[in-house]
Amino acid sequence: HAARLELSGPLILRDSRLRSIDNGTQLRLTARADAGPASLDIGLPVRFDEASAFVDVTWPLEREEPPTIDATLTIPNLTASRATLTDGRINIRSGETAGAYEVRSMAARIHGGAISASASFHRNDESGSSEVGTAYSAELQAAGVDFASLLNDLRDPEAPNNEIPDAPGSRGEVDATLTITGTLGSAVNRRGRGVARIAGGEVIALPGAMPMLRLSNFQVPLGEPLESATASFYLKDETITFEQLQASSESLLIIGDGTMTLPSTDLNLRFNTQGRGTIPILDDILRGLRNELMTTVVSGTITEPTYRIEAFPGTQRMLGAIFQRKKKPLPATAPATDQETK
Repeated sequence: HAARLELSGPLILRDSRLRSIDNGTQLRLTARADAGPASLDIGLPVRFDEASAFVDVTWPLEREEPPTIDATLTIPNLTASRATLTDGRINIRSGETAGAYEVRSMAARIHGGAISASASFHRNDESGSSEVGTAYSAELQAAGVDFASLLNDLRDPEAPNNEIPDAPGSRGEVDATLTITGTLGSAVNRRGRGVARIAGGEVIALPGAMPMLRLSNFQVPLGEPLESATASFYLKDETITFEQLQASSESLLIIGDGTMTLPSTDLNLRFNTQGRGTIPILDDILRGLRNELMTTVVSGTITEPTYRIEAFPGTQRMLGAIFQRKKKPLPATAPATDQETK
């Protein structure tokens, strides 16, 4: 499986020029191209209605080498998976071997912020790998992306949902970095690591839950939004494991961990609370008690999360380990001998 471009509209070459260079040892083509609607598969679906490109291709005539390709694409509007981007600009260059190429730079605007990336691709069979297909490694950065608008993009349009979309600007902005490696078209052996931070709005919407979370922390149950959140995570195959999740309000610090499964974004997260500005000695005494009293469990999906409050989680896990453990089969009793029965 490799990157694939499918054109469903016209491809028009303009200002094309073909000539020999280096004393006739190479052939060079330069051209400007305009493309109509198209889709691009680079491990996630990318679609756009129009694009323009400057292409520079050089073929060696006296050596058995792949052509050298340098292309810069300008895409006014595109979607990557379900996310909407604008002002896209991508520079792609071929590598030294057939099937190898690099995305030297990629930049686009996304919901008031910006995203940038670089990546390299090569055939697995040329590197001695047992995996078949095209391997990739990529680095991505995002800054100032409106979280509410991004969540609205990620909602499944076919899923039954009566909720009103989040208002732009209501959920803060996202800054994130991600490094990832894998094989195009396959989640097997996909690996990655990243960090993300959201701040500037009600980043996590838990209607009705905040008073209960404050109460579990021995505080007066007032309503207040969670105004910032951070996450550090790693990716393995189809599972994102959050090593640490942290969200904070004016009086609470919520700390958790868990997993998210791709591409469904199914959640399995657990959180405990910690008061901010507490009395140190009293807080040390009560920390274990309040964590034992109540844990918040988040399930559902990233666009439609559900939560429940789980009381006495430590005790429940202990009793479950005692009473729900599978019984081991008893060893077969050896038949008694005549001597033993006497």
